[in-house]
Amino acid sequence: MNRYLSSFIIAFILYTSALVAVFYFINKNQSCHARCGCETMHKINIAMISPLQTSVTQPKQEKKVEPKPKPKPKPKPIEKPKPKQVQKPKPLLKPLEKPKTVVQQEVVKTIPLKKEQTKAVAQEEVQEKLQKEVAEEFFEVEKESEDLQDETHEVTQESATAKAQQEQILQAKKNLFLTNLMQRINDNKSYPNMARRRCMEGDVEVQFVIMSDGTVEDIKVLSGRRIFKKSTIQAISRCFPMEVDTTLFNFPKEFKIKISYVLR
Repeated sequence: MNRYLSSFIIAFILYTSALVAVFYFINKNQSCHARCGCETMHKINIAMISPLQTSVTQPKQEKKVEPKPKPKPKPKPIEKPKPKQVQKPKPLLKPLEKPKTVVQQEVVKTIPLKKEQTKAVAQEEVQEKLQKEVAEEFFEVEKESEDLQDETHEVTQESATAKAQQEQILQAKKNLFLTNLMQRINDNKSYPNMARRRCMEGDVEVQFVIMSDGTVEDIKVLSGRRIFKKSTIQAISRCFPMEVDTTLFNFPKEFKIKISYVLR
């Protein structure tokens, strides 16, 4: 404490002595100036201003532009009349005489037929007509049979495609039913506390039968650890009864599923 006081006192003495010396020199200079009676000189600057020379600008005389005389139009050349061309008379051509064509008419002699020959000819004509009609009818029947075969083939193809589409839709509905069932079982599943403490994991395979009224029977654990047996049976029994579409399966239907227990 004494050290801080001594340093403070020394510093105070030094600053006060410096201030006293500054005031002493300032007062000394002022007293010297007062004794000498020096007067301050003021400088006066004198400058000559010359008058500005005003220059008178004369307006420029614009040159008048005389219009050029228009050139006289040249006289058009006089066209000479063209001499008329005299058409020469064309020589008259004599018409050529066409050669005459002589047409020879064939004379067909008609031989009178007997009554027996006329009957045979009529019978042959009737048979030919009958054969033609039978052939035409047979051809029409063949066409109709071909058309029927084509139609039946098209119908079978359409029915096959329709069956395939129906099977695909049915399979999709079955897959949707199974996914919904697994989701319900997983939602109702509870992890056993003993298995959680021991950090035990595993899969359990279960078999059960779903009835047509939506109930479940014969729940059996096929494989898996015993510690998960009770929780799997409880999870499946809690999901039922449920709504069942009887068109998907032939109920009662047996199902086998695998439930996995995994710690998260």
